[in-house]
Order: sequence, then structure tokens, then C-alpha cells
Amino acid sequence: MKNLFLIVFVFLSGLSLFAADGYSFRNLTVEQGLTSNTINCIHRDYKNFIWLGTANGLNRFDGTTILFFDEFKDKSIVSIIEPDTTSLYILSERELYKYDRRLRKNIRLSFTNDDNVSFKKLAFDKNKNVYILSDKGVYLLRENSLIASLLKNPSFEKKIITDIHVDDKNNCWLTCLGALIKYNPDSNQTLNFENPSDSKFSCLIGVNNKLYIGTQSSKVISFDTNSDTFTDVASVETSYIQTIAYHNDHLYIGTNGNGLKVLNLKDKNISTIAQNTSQKNTLSSNAIYSLLIEDNMFWVGTFSGGLNYVPSHENNFKTLDNRYFNSSFLNIRSFHIDNYGLGVYGARNGFIYNQNGEFQWFTIDNTPDLKSNIILSILPFNGDYLIGTYGGGLNFFETRTKSIKRFDNSPVFSEASFYSIIKGDDSTLWFGTLSGLIKYEFDNKKYTVYNTQNSDIISNDIYSLLKDSSGRIWIATRAGICYFQDGVFKQPASIDLSFIGIVRTLFQDSDDNIWLGCENQGAIKISRDLSSYKNYTIHDILPDNYVSSIIEGARGKIWMATPKGIVLYDNNSSGYRIYSLHDGISSYAFNDGAVQKTENNVLWWGNEKGLLSLDSINVKDDYKNNILITKVVIDGFPEDYEIRKLSEAPEYSRTIELPSSQKNLIFKFSDFKYDYPSSIVYEYKLENLKDSAWHKTIAGNEILIPDIPSGSYILKIRKAGDHSSEKMFVVYKDKSYLIYWVLFIIVIIAFLFIYTYKWFIRKLRNYKNAAKNRDDTTKAKYQNQKIEKDELENIKLLLIQYMEDEKPYLNPELKLDDIAQAINCPKTKISQVLNQYLDTNFSNFISKYRIEMFKEKAAEGLLHQYTLSALAKECGFSSRSSFFHTMKKLTGQTPSEFLKDTGINIKD
Repeated sequence: MKNLFLIVFVFLSGLSLFAADGYSFRNLTVEQGLTSNTINCIHRDYKNFIWLGTANGLNRFDGTTILFFDEFKDKSIVSIIEPDTTSLYILSERELYKYDRRLRKNIRLSFTNDDNVSFKKLAFDKNKNVYILSDKGVYLLRENSLIASLLKNPSFEKKIITDIHVDDKNNCWLTCLGALIKYNPDSNQTLNFENPSDSKFSCLIGVNNKLYIGTQSSKVISFDTNSDTFTDVASVETSYIQTIAYHNDHLYIGTNGNGLKVLNLKDKNISTIAQNTSQKNTLSSNAIYSLLIEDNMFWVGTFSGGLNYVPSHENNFKTLDNRYFNSSFLNIRSFHIDNYGLGVYGARNGFIYNQNGEFQWFTIDNTPDLKSNIILSILPFNGDYLIGTYGGGLNFFETRTKSIKRFDNSPVFSEASFYSIIKGDDSTLWFGTLSGLIKYEFDNKKYTVYNTQNSDIISNDIYSLLKDSSGRIWIATRAGICYFQDGVFKQPASIDLSFIGIVRTLFQDSDDNIWLGCENQGAIKISRDLSSYKNYTIHDILPDNYVSSIIEGARGKIWMATPKGIVLYDNNSSGYRIYSLHDGISSYAFNDGAVQKTENNVLWWGNEKGLLSLDSINVKDDYKNNILITKVVIDGFPEDYEIRKLSEAPEYSRTIELPSSQKNLIFKFSDFKYDYPSSIVYEYKLENLKDSAWHKTIAGNEILIPDIPSGSYILKIRKAGDHSSEKMFVVYKDKSYLIYWVLFIIVIIAFLFIYTYKWFIRKLRNYKNAAKNRDDTTKAKYQNQKIEKDELENIKLLLIQYMEDEKPYLNPELKLDDIAQAINCPKTKISQVLNQYLDTNFSNFISKYRIEMFKEKAAEGLLHQYTLSALAKECGFSSRSSFFHTMKKLTGQTPSEFLKDTGINIKD
């Protein structure tokens, strides 16, 4: 047993050390929406968006959604800088762009000499002059200029410049392979400092009066800008340093194949963060290409491994993990502990004793009397412990001998599953099992089993027991609740709780209310006199209707654990807060009834990832609402598809203006907590709407508001239950004049109805004559415009080639004049070719191309992304009715009939 204890203790200590020093990374790749798995650069803008320059384009990440930009497709983005609140300079290997984030417009900038230039890095000084490093030297782009010029300075000529840093004094420091260059932009003067080592310079970072320089070997060198001296800092295990970053007296050194090296500048200790395929949540690649290390932000861009980052979180909740015991790898089903978390624990893999400096772990492999490793319940009993197991009966742990014995050898106590154990009076114990309720008199060792066959108990499956202040024994079962009083099983007579189904946990608060935690019906609070109840669900305070445990912290503060967070409910004010993974919760898998409040007002929960604790008196709640709307989908069209619907990008706007024709809105938002996938629960409401209550977001950071009538509204978004965190946006929809148009049309129709009959007769009489006249007119029209056969073929080829190459039919406003101008041919000749030689007219000719485009896109599966109407608009049809009418006319099928025949599902 001593050897076992030593092995387990050493193992736990090792896990504890790893948890203290390790990083748990999340990984984003092309599967989540990145344009490439190679991340060349990372930039966080002033609104907290993360911009990623990849080997195949540009991405923006807001914590939930990855956005890509078509204008940068197939371009390797190597550097991003932010000169102001709206612009970004974006550098690819071949081009420089100035991107307006507010209007989402892109300008390609020019160079005085851009013949076969390869670009590397951007930087800007305090005058907002932009420096562009290239293999031809350094280019300078002055503020508001559209053309960058090559800096004429002998120090830059014939030098391979690898990196740049602009210090607080506006000096530019540039690393070359063999030297460090100090450049003063005001005087155009330079100073060269020769590389004292045999290692070529590759990258640098500035920190106060020092520059830290990475090399194309293992060396890290510093340069003191006051004394102009080089110093060797460290040598790391690598053959090439790719990038370098600084944060809190640590250098983070990205290597090309040896992971991330962390150098403590105080004690020169070097640690390694590397890929470990045998463990989860480690780096995805050891080739580190880019870094962003800031307070509460740790981002690592890799070669071929995508983006790695450490999700941000608060520390309200802590998992028990110290030099004595690491619980994070245990699924704690039951426990009884002291103020420091020491005591006994029931896990899925045995019973653990951790008290008074002693540690022992009991399993079925080393304890003959223990018949199951799943410990469901623990009750302190006269200095020892009763242990209820799943399928293995009831055991007794003797503290003095540190041994586990059978409680009783009878089948009742040796085979059942014991979910709950409580004390009745001084001589009675009660056991809740899956075989009924057991009353045990420990003075005379007699017991009574109550089940559905011999009593009025409502179910044999019992999950929780509670003795209330009136002496009643409450019983939570698969079929609801009942209580035992005066030898009789009863149910509350004044209230109907037949709907509650499975009840998982029971609790009595300081006001003597009885709380039920249900599996599907949320939480039920029954008044002390049993005359009334209140049901709490996802429609008011809960993030999920499964409530696994309930406990009271400070008086009136009720804590409820669910599979989507822990709810703090104020029984006095009815206010509430929801705590999530972002607050430090290790996992949402809470075990039923596994909760305890210790004498120091610390709350403890049994979780699949250890023993979770919270100081219920000193709960920090410094949530800052940084919410921005990041995307608006209007009637199925994302605003980045038709940006003209909004005057500016939604993240820059506090007012969303909509035309009267649009009805359905989807708002996507972010609060930039970067705990992807987002775990925080949000609520929203649209004031001035009939239903202006708070609603929880169903899809995380997405709000759907259907059928918005005309008017002005205030959209409010907040962290669930947090009144102080409300963020407001104005949504304005133009007033619809449809009703006035309807009245006007009715008047016109009534007026015209008088003449309808005569008009119809006249129309019918002249129909044949009109048709004949049209034929004669067409013949006469083209008699004087004879086209030679060669010219005919040429016009036809030009027309078809233009339609196939340029696809002008995607423009709903396309006219014959547009095509005539595009192919440089008179429109009369085009009409003649269409009418006489292609046997069609201009409208049908264009519509056939649009229909074929629709069929192609439908076959490609785009109807999973667009509605039928939206896809039709993408193919050039001006309206849904036009699309349906035209397709039926030209193909003999409606769109629905065509899709049904081809087996394509419709999203409409």
C-alpha cells in the first residue's frame, strides 16, 4: 500500500507541474475558415479584431467567426500595420494595399520601381510614414501618398535587410545579415553597427533602450541603444530563429522547427513550448512563423499548423491543484472536504483519502471489499465515512485503520446502487438507491425497504434525499418528488408538480424553501408551507433546463449548476448571473448532487475535470462589454455580399438603417473574449417591438429577428442577467408606403374597369392584324440592313464569347446598348442576329444564360448557403417573380420542379 501511495503521489505531482507550466492551446485551421494553415503575421487592431496574414490571403477573427477577403485571395500576406482607426496597410510578397475597414474598400499602392520586387515587412514612424522592407532596399510611403519611393541611402544599398523596428525617439533600427543600422528619418543619416558574431541577424524586437535580435542560428543578442554595445543573451536549441516577441521580462523566440522558446530575462532560464502529438491542446507545429504576446493574449502562427492561441479566461473558479493533489484529471462524483479541499473524494475510478498529510487511493484492484470503482455518495459518520457505489452496494471507510469494509453482507447492501445517503434522527440513516428507499436503524441494525410494490413511494429509482427543517424526508426520483412524514409517503397537496419528470437533486435554503433540480424542467422552488412554487427555466434565468446541483452561498444567493454554466440567482432581488468556461469553469459536466459549502464560504463542485471551487463572498465580476455587431444578414444576404445596403461596415456603426423592403435580420456580434468556442451566455431584446422581453441567444453570438415592421428600435445586447453590461444599437427601418400605393391602385383599377370591356374587344380584334404587321415590319426593317455571312458569323461569335467570358447577364440592369458598346457593334445588327439567325429575342437570350448559371450553382450545392431567391439574384434575376416566370416559360419547369427532379434540397 505504501508503494502504491508513492507511485500515485509522484504521478499526481508530475501532472500538477505540467498544469502549472503548460499552455492549453486552441487551434484554428482551414477547416474553421482560414485561407491557409501558414500564418505569416498576426495583428490586433484597436477594436480587438485579430488580423491574420496567411500564405493564401487575409483573415479576420473576432473570437467566433473567421472572415476572409476575396480581394486578397491567392496572395501571401507578410505584414499588417494600423496607422489609424479606419485604415490598415497590408503587405503581400508583391503588393502593398491600403484597406479602409469602415467602408471595406481597398486601394493598391504603387512603387517608383516595382520590377520583380519581393516585400518582407512594414513599419511606420510617429509621422505616419510607412517603411516597406524589400529585397531591393527600403521604400518610403509618406502619409496620404499613393506612391512609395525607394530610400536613397548608401547604407541600404546591396544589403539584405531582414527586419525593422521604430523606437520611441522615431529612430528606425534595421537588421541586415551582418549589421545593425540606425536610421534617422529627419536627417536621412545612418549609423552602422557591425555584427560582432558569426551569426547572421534575422529578426528584432525593441524593449525600452534595448533591442533583442534573433539570428539565423541559435543565438539571441541584445543591443543597448544608449551605449551602442552588443551582448550575447542566450543560445537556444534551434538552427534558425524565425521571429521574436517580448512580454513581462520574457522573450518568446519562434524557431523554425524547434517550437517556441521562452527566455526569462531575469534568471536566463529557457523553457520550451512545443508540439506533443501524445497530448491534446499543444502546439500544432514546431515551425513558428509569427507571434502576438500581450496581456491575456497569446497567439502563435505556424507553418502548416494554422493558428494556436490560449483562450482568455477569468479566475473566479479554480480547480483543486496543488503540490499535494491535482484533481483536474479526475471525474469527482462525490466528496466531503475541509476548507482547503482536503478530505475524501469519490471518483469514477475509486475512493481517495487525502487528509492529515496522508494520501491513499482505493480501487477494486487493491481493496477486496470494494466491488465498484464508481463512488456515487459519501456521508461522514462518527468520524468515519459511508460510501455508496454504483452497482457495488454500500461500504464503510474506517479512518483509524485507513481501510474499506462492507457495510452489511446482505444483498440489499452489497448489490444495489446507492445514489444518496443522509441522516434522519440520531439513530436513523436513509439510503436512496435504484431499488427503492432504505431506512436503517443503526442502533439495532434493522432496516426497512420501501418500493413501489410495498408502499406508496412513486418510483424505485431514487437519486437524491433531503431532510428538511420540519423533519420530512424528501425523495427525488425518476417520476418526480414525494416526501415521507409520519410513516406515510405524501406529495404537496396544494400544487401540481406532475410535469417535472426526473428530479436529480434537492436542497433547502435559509428561508426553508425546497429546491428541486430537474433533468428537463429546470429548477423548482417550493415555498416553505408547500402552497406555491416557481419554475425557473431557459426562458428566464437558466442557460439549460438540466439542473444537477443547487446550493446557497451567502444568504439568499442560490447557485445552480447546469450543462451550460453555473447560475447565481438572488432570491431577494430576482437578479441573476451566468458563469461559464470564460470564468474559469474547467468543464460543464457537473455531477448530480456533488456540491458542498465549507466553513470559509467556499463552494465546491464535483466535475468531470476535477474539484471546482469558488469563493462565494469575494466573487469578481469585472466583465467589460466590448460587444460590436460584426455582420448583418438581411433577408438571406450577408452585408459583405451587398455592402451597399449599409452605409458602413457594421462594426463601425451604432445605427443600422434598413429599407422598407427588407424584413428578416440576423445580427452576428462579438465581445472579443476569445474563449472560442464562445461559452458566455448572452441576452438581447429589441425595444419598441411588441415582444420586447430579454431572449437568450440560441446560436451563441447570433441574433435572429424576423419580420421587423417599419420604425425605430433599440437593440440591446448583454451578458445574461448583467444589467450593467448592456450595449445599445439603433435599428431603423424606413416607413413602408405600400398601403398608400394599394389604395391608389384600387382607385385606378376602379376607374379603368369601365373601359376594360371595350379595350378587350378592341385588343382581340386587332390581335391578328397586329401580329401580321409585326412580321411585315420585321421583314421590312431588315431588308435594307443585309449582313454578309462572314459578318454574321463574326457578330455571333463576338456575342457568344462576350457572354461566356464576361458574364454580363449577372447584372440585373443589363441592356442591349451595354452589349453593343462592349463588343463594338451596332445594336440593330445584334438584334437582327438574335431575331433572324438565333431565332430568339434579347430578353430570352439573356434569360437562358441566367437559368444555366442557376442550374450550375444549384448543382454545386450553393442552396445550402443561399435561399432560392438569393441565389436567383446572384444569377442576374431582378426579382423572385421574374425568375419563376422566366424559368417556367423557357424550360417548361418551375425552379422547384427542376430541383425536385435533380434531387437538390431547397433552403427556401
